[in-house]
Amino acid sequence: MPRRRPGAIRAELRYPPGRPTAIPGLSAATCAAIDRAELRPLRMYSTAHVLGVLRRFLRTPSRWLYLTPSTHPCCDDGVIAARDQLADMHRALPARARREFAVVLARLDAELWRRTIPAPGPWRRRLDPGDPGWWHQRLRGE
Repeated sequence: MPRRRPGAIRAELRYPPGRPTAIPGLSAATCAAIDRAELRPLRMYSTAHVLGVLRRFLRTPSRWLYLTPSTHPCCDDGVIAARDQLADMHRALPARARREFAVVLARLDAELWRRTIPAPGPWRRRLDPGDPGWWHQRLRGE
């Protein structure tokens, strides 16, 4: 007989120890699902940090915002990389948490869509805010 029941061991693997990271706009159950998804190696930065990077970028006091080509969501320059990581997290969540996370992402995406300009070029196809990866075809400040 094992010292602990197998169900107790599986429960520890499903739920990280301690309280889930609090993310504004998300329920505790969704935050716990995000913490569980972050146990699997997706990206280097936490979802709470990456959401903060995107929210800080959108609070910039300017009518138009220009995305910067940084590849790291660690600072305010990596908005495209941050949005990529949020899309990865959205795909990794279970259905109920994915729906709630999608509401938060939709609000942020609507503001990002409204305040950025489409990149010019005939090779670009017309994208809507609901299309995956649309943020890659917005004008970047070099």
